[in-house]
Amino acid sequence: IQSLLDKGQTVICDRYIYSTIAYHMVRGVEGESVRLCTLPIRWPDYYFLIKTSEKKRRARLKRREATAIELKPKTPNSYFGRFERILESYRPIVVSNDGSMLKTVNLLCAYLRELPRPHLLHSSKECDALKN
Repeated sequence: IQSLLDKGQTVICDRYIYSTIAYHMVRGVEGESVRLCTLPIRWPDYYFLIKTSEKKRRARLKRREATAIELKPKTPNSYFGRFERILESYRPIVVSNDGSMLKTVNLLCAYLRELPRPHLLHSSKECDALKN
């Protein structure tokens, strides 16, 4: 990641550090047991949480071979409900994914163009590459 950033490129990661932390916490690891500030990683400049309605989520899961836990309804105390709540505690920029993948990419690109970070380049060329 750092080598690409050093070259002035924008890097978008799916399921980076906050997801890793949430996966461990929802499985019972205490959040305080990992000293987050000491992790030798490149922390993200921006953090997006892409959400979808329960109806869309279940329809998408049924189109692929989903696990039994994935097919359970998302409620506040379910695995995915707890997971999402942990992710939300890190104050992400929430983006709806009830449309197509292309619509979601366009929304992310729009956010990236508007967010203040003058040393990062978010050109339409980079966003076009995401769509391919």
